[in-house]
Amino acid sequence: MRGRCANYRAANPEIARIRQKICDKAYRKANPGKINAKTALRRARKLQATPKWLTKEQKKEIQKFYIEAAEITKETGISYEVDHIMPLKGKISSGLHVPWNLQILTKSENGSKSNRTDND
Repeated sequence: MRGRCANYRAANPEIARIRQKICDKAYRKANPGKINAKTALRRARKLQATPKWLTKEQKKEIQKFYIEAAEITKETGISYEVDHIMPLKGKISSGLHVPWNLQILTKSENGSKSNRTDND
């Protein structure tokens, strides 16, 4: 296993450098929005909620939501989160991890909304 990982890193130095940077604590602390966007994308992929037709520009738009939420949190001292307007795992229907299904809410608003839409 280790040999295979080492071979992969040697063959893909750019990807290995990006992965190392993401694991670095200082980078994570300095870029919470980017880390949160990456984590949310992974979670949505596991739920199969990220469509394959999503463009790079749309993925950057999604990342901007998470960066903005992190910046607002830092400026105000109030925790803000990115919310899916139509939940990824709703009781009746499920939404997608796309820019037009995202909004920024305070942590308490997002927690009280839970897995419901505003209309529920």
